Amino acid sequence: NDPNQAYKYASKSIELDINSRQGQIEYARALAGIKGTEMGLDYLLKLVNSYPLVTEYRMALGEMLLSDERFPEAIEIF
Repeated sequence: NDPNQAYKYASKSIELDINSRQGQIEYARALAGIKGTEMGLDYLLKLVNSYPLVTEYRMALGEMLLSDERFPEAIEIF
């Protein structure tokens, strides 16, 4: 519930293991909580473009778009 704490722990998580998919997703969510949804979406979009075969990143991007009520974009991602 505390975006600052979430960001702190998510940052530490990806610092320790940059390849952690869940860590990257949680970092994007925390980033969205602190700096706005656009920042979180941009981060996830970069991950999707860098790793197109990793479905977890695409799903997280779609879920974030859904939570921001961007339904057409979410449908396209899913």
